[in-house]
Amino acid sequence: MPLPALETRARAILTALGFSETTIAKPIPTLSGGWRMRAALARALLQKADLLILDEPTNFLDLRAIIWLQSHLLALRDSEAGTTVLLVSHDREFVDTVAEEVILVKEQGLEYFRGNLSAYEEDFRSRVLNLTRMQEAQGKETARLEKSIRETIKVGKKTGDDNKLRMAKSRQKRLEDGAGMQVNEKGQRFKLSDRMGEWPFSCP
Repeated sequence: MPLPALETRARAILTALGFSETTIAKPIPTLSGGWRMRAALARALLQKADLLILDEPTNFLDLRAIIWLQSHLLALRDSEAGTTVLLVSHDREFVDTVAEEVILVKEQGLEYFRGNLSAYEEDFRSRVLNLTRMQEAQGKETARLEKSIRETIKVGKKTGDDNKLRMAKSRQKRLEDGAGMQVNEKGQRFKLSDRMGEWPFSCP
């Protein structure tokens, strides 16, 4: 990009981020920490990159600048520039507006979800509801099996049937070993009680 065009674009980005002509003219070392962060953000947005990493970009921005940044990232996302934006932010509304995919660091690995934060939370609520229903159904089935075991033991003791007693003991062991266990879509066994506490972040 020719220097005059680059300078014009840089000035436009700085102005959108709240810089006045007076502030633009100041040397970077004389700016406060907040304005230096805005200048660093402007420098990053000015680059043409395959990967743009933004860490808490709304920090130090006022509402007007945040709205502009949202629009800028949405335009970049919908353009043919081919830039991938990796965004880390605690600004939920901002993330929800611009994100197309959520990446969670979980159990020393990465979990990917196609959609924004609200869509991920709705999907997670559905999974929690499903796990709750599975837990309730499992509780009923466990109660039924425990009753059957008690009755088998009672009959075995009454009739002196060692086979029934061994059968009851074997069923009891299998019941205890498999208590709360389910199999996920990958064939891995997990406990319902563990999954119930996996909510990744608080919701308003």
